[in-house]
Amino acid sequence: MGLSMKWQQRKADPTMPREGEDPQAAMLRKQASDTRKSNAIASIQTKLDSGGELTPEELEYLRINAPTLYEEAMQIKRERAQYKQQLANCKTKEEADQLYINKMQGYLSAARTISSNPNLSVAEKKGQLERIARRMIGIQTEQKIFIKNGEYYETCDDDAKSLAFEYGFTTYEKVET
Repeated sequence: MGLSMKWQQRKADPTMPREGEDPQAAMLRKQASDTRKSNAIASIQTKLDSGGELTPEELEYLRINAPTLYEEAMQIKRERAQYKQQLANCKTKEEADQLYINKMQGYLSAARTISSNPNLSVAEKKGQLERIARRMIGIQTEQKIFIKNGEYYETCDDDAKSLAFEYGFTTYEKVET
């Protein structure tokens, strides 16, 4: 077998036994590689589950190794950006509150529809509900950042601002996004 052919096979499957290598050692190397890959994906998914924003490197890793999760992460990223823009367009505290309520009601409605669908298996329902939960947590995180940055406070009317000052709410800590 030509050297070029061996190189192409090795490139296609880096866990393939090397010439003269013990097959058990190759199998252990493959298991270690698979374990590292699944741990990395689980770590990224945990970050996504907790409302964290993924880095470009994490997104690229998902794109290559977990395309379905990558698509979901991109959908969450787009939804968060859209929600952030909608919050920026809110002129009053009431508008910002209503936007948040409407968003959460939409997720609740989708979750109820999935839960009551008799055509889905329990595993399918669980997976879809987890996806909705991740989307919802992303929006909740954006809402918390909006409030903590003081942008929520800026939409308050003068009476609410004077009441806030009366209770000692005078400064806000900026949160990096």
